[in-house]
Amino acid sequence: MPKSNLKILPLSIIGGTGFIGQHLCKELERNASPTIRILSRHAQASTRWPNHFQLVPGNILNLESLNNFIPANSTAINLTYLYDKSDEENIQSARNLAEVCKAKKVKRLIHCSTAVVVGRAKDNIINENTVCIPSTPYEKTKLEIENILIDSLKGKTEVVILRPTAVFGRNGKNLIKVANDLLSMPPLITSLKTALFYKRRLNLVCVENVVSAILFLMQINDRMDGERFIVSDDDEIENNYYDTINLLASNFGHKPVKAFYMPYRYHILRMLLTASKRSNVNAHRNYSSNKLFSLGFEKSIQFCEGVRRFATWYNKSLLHN
Repeated sequence: MPKSNLKILPLSIIGGTGFIGQHLCKELERNASPTIRILSRHAQASTRWPNHFQLVPGNILNLESLNNFIPANSTAINLTYLYDKSDEENIQSARNLAEVCKAKKVKRLIHCSTAVVVGRAKDNIINENTVCIPSTPYEKTKLEIENILIDSLKGKTEVVILRPTAVFGRNGKNLIKVANDLLSMPPLITSLKTALFYKRRLNLVCVENVVSAILFLMQINDRMDGERFIVSDDDEIENNYYDTINLLASNFGHKPVKAFYMPYRYHILRMLLTASKRSNVNAHRNYSSNKLFSLGFEKSIQFCEGVRRFATWYNKSLLHN
């Protein structure tokens, strides 16, 4: 990602020590910018941060600590979701954030949600206008958080919702199971699974591209009040099971994975995914980033390069530790 001079207001990041947050902060280290405040429930005193970073212990569920954390007339980024808390507590965290942003006259709030809020939508192409049919508690809670922030702050703070698809990269959880299966399953089982899944879309997105989207939405001058944006790598043909597992095999120095012909494979897969109560049972679903591209957004890396970087990290950190 090229270095640039970010023209941003004082910046507050909630969840900056998480997966996406670590990558975002690493990129912000390279840019001249005002003081960056990071709220973390698990702030480590021993963690070394650049001089213009300030790690602040706190909790989005604690209204007082959140109020003390976010400065007036600033830009705020929310990357957190409280996986160890209830749906009600996550919804309360959104109400707290909206209340503080309103009181502090925050200029722009960028909230990182998820593209899976569309739930059981049947369209092959998913965009920001797709009607959401969330089915799981997670999907419903994520969508409700979006709506709370947009409705509560309308006309007061610009709210921008970023909906990434399945984010993968260094220290991330997505793609690890595919890599584990490739390296641990017997070749026949790998071949059978690959035959079943074949070109099923994986809807992955490189974490570097999610970070680029956040930086882009921080800097864009257009007023965006209640806008939602999908960021995905579904525009790249290799973003499917067969091509991705073979990209991993190539980067691991393994033989290519072959997939024999299986009649009605996607019908069988749909039945299996439905039985396991998955929201997305459509093997051909793609998430479109065209709305983001139309504003001038450019991705920082291509999908195959992202898989290569993931494989290098996986090989170094998970296989040889």
